[in-house]
Amino acid sequence: GRGMDQFPAEVTRPLEAALVRGVEAAEIARAFRAATAGLLAEARSVDGNLASRLGATVLELCGGADG
Repeated sequence: GRGMDQFPAEVTRPLEAALVRGVEAAEIARAFRAATAGLLAEARSVDGNLASRLGATVLELCGGADG
């Protein structure tokens, strides 16, 4: 979205791994796992109890904790 490139590095750096670097299925899955981890980290910072309840289900979306 607009202005997202203007966020400070401490905000964007943890999500850099979520950038897709190729069109291969394995690369897209890797980026999705990284984005999912970022989502859960943000959820923990806002509502740890909710993040705990949702964590296993959200990780299952991307093939589990180990991928």
